[in-house]
Amino acid sequence: MHFKQLIVVFSIILSLFVPVLQAHDDIKHYYHLKSSEIVAMFSGKTLHSVNERTKDKILTYLSKDGTVKQSIKSSNTQRNGWWHAANNQLCLRWQKFGDEHCFDKVLFHDEQFYLLVNNEVETVVNKGDEGNTTGF
Repeated sequence: MHFKQLIVVFSIILSLFVPVLQAHDDIKHYYHLKSSEIVAMFSGKTLHSVNERTKDKILTYLSKDGTVKQSIKSSNTQRNGWWHAANNQLCLRWQKFGDEHCFDKVLFHDEQFYLLVNNEVETVVNKGDEGNTTGF
């Protein structure tokens, strides 16, 4: 095998493993937000996020008064509810669904926020706009 061919084959094999390596990045080195920091960073903003499992793009407005609005365009979903931060967790509860959903950890790394459940990234927040930009 020629040297150039070997380099190409090695590059292809390495490129297959890069996503696996990134998926297991050590979250111990990410900044863990406290409850007061979650409120300070998210209150009054619309968060642009992606659900890691479904890949749905989500807009979530967390108002300063504790109400929340969420828009999921792929499923034509708009919902209202309440939010708060406690025990270093971000918690949401929807009007039509009584159970509260809490993210166990809110982490910050490389200009993104990571919302975890059972030590798995559930949602990645890419950016935040001031005010309600959910469309409703």
